[in-house]
Amino acid sequence: MSRNTPLSLSLAQELERRHAERPSPVAVQLAYLYEAGRDHLRAAQFTYLSAQNAGKVFAHQDAIAFANRGLRLVAALPDAPARAAIELELQTLLGLQIQVTQGYGVPNARQAYSRALRLCRPDGPLSQRFPVVWGLWLCNKVASNLPRAQLLADELLSLARQQEDPGLALQAHQALGMTAFCRGQLTASLSNVEQAVTLYNPLIHGEYASSFGQDPSVMCRSYGSVVLWLLGFPDSAREQSQVTLQLSVGLSPTTQAVAWHFAAMLSQLLRESRNARLQAERSAAIAIEHGLSFWRAGAEVLIGWATAMQGARAEGIARLQAGLKKWRATGSVTYETYYLGLLSELLLADGQCEAVARTLDEALVLVQRTDERFYVAELYRLRAEAGFRLAAGRRRPEQREPDRGETDRGEPDTREPEAAHANEDLRQALAAASQHDARALELRALATQLKWLPSAESRAALARGIRSFPEGIETEDLRHARHLVRGE
Repeated sequence: MSRNTPLSLSLAQELERRHAERPSPVAVQLAYLYEAGRDHLRAAQFTYLSAQNAGKVFAHQDAIAFANRGLRLVAALPDAPARAAIELELQTLLGLQIQVTQGYGVPNARQAYSRALRLCRPDGPLSQRFPVVWGLWLCNKVASNLPRAQLLADELLSLARQQEDPGLALQAHQALGMTAFCRGQLTASLSNVEQAVTLYNPLIHGEYASSFGQDPSVMCRSYGSVVLWLLGFPDSAREQSQVTLQLSVGLSPTTQAVAWHFAAMLSQLLRESRNARLQAERSAAIAIEHGLSFWRAGAEVLIGWATAMQGARAEGIARLQAGLKKWRATGSVTYETYYLGLLSELLLADGQCEAVARTLDEALVLVQRTDERFYVAELYRLRAEAGFRLAAGRRRPEQREPDRGETDRGEPDTREPEAAHANEDLRQALAAASQHDARALELRALATQLKWLPSAESRAALARGIRSFPEGIETEDLRHARHLVRGE
């Protein structure tokens, strides 16, 4: 034993005594002194407090370093309830900090939370189990293991109700709402968003970002704006997004990155490429500054789409593909069906119809594997569009009927295999949009139907679709639909 060991232990005990009421400011010193004094349990406990302090000021890498140091100290302890208790706290904190920085679906985050779950005693406090289940829910949601994520979200709500804790209920509704959104259960998602926003009290829940990754109100309002757009309320979606951006000012970096990311996503859906690019670049800047790889990759995808839509098509496609590669590198599968849809849209504009078909085949296989369905109607519509274009492009002049008043593009012969498949894809798009109450995507599918299969019935169907919107009459999709109905 070092001659300094007893001295270090005495100094640690005296320092702790002097700061008994507020040990947090001297947690680092206490951790090192107790480690030097060979009291590894107290060293691990104060190392955990140091990691917690770092997390609260969003020094995520410092928090990870402290948590790993604490776990090394725990390894030197004998197997006992006290060891399990501090390891549980360290593993839970480590999982969160890894998710924030490296990505929510990376294997080492899942490993930390899985170990923490094994350390939760059956008779232990439910308050310890909740953040562990939350972390595992996020791992599964981001990996698009949505059936499993649904079970974990349900468990979160059950735990919150057992504890009669409105704050935990708020987090549970966030989990339920996000899972429902990804599965295309849009009405249920919006209901959970509204419940979460009602429960939120900034004076009480303003610190939840350091415990769960981001401010729950901003998170719910952010993805809730996209849900509103899908349900056919574009003006309300835009208004909610603007309010969310204002609420995020001064909050944690992850919260701000979230707000700007979903604002960019909404602008993309509204076909406002300039706004989408500015908002995605804002999210990317925050993510780069604070080492948030998940949000940086997602921003890159949206910047790529906007770049291509603003005229630099080849650059934009390359940038979107690079962003998608970075996204996958974080262990993320969530939203990939949407991102592949964006890539397909750009390839379609570039005339690469066969590449579009391959990309959408990949996306639709992913839909079946993951149950991520919020964008499935648009995936089918885009594949139908590509199929109709291929069929129209392959028609020989002698096959065309002279009295049909064909347009410059030509109309597809529905006897062609591509056209027959496109017709089926369009039927699937309309069915999926109706099933998920995705009025915005249904409008796009109806517009595609009138464009390629013009008839009195398809014109009337699109006109009804336009009238079903209570707002947003000046959005790009509705203007386009009105032009088609008028034959312009």
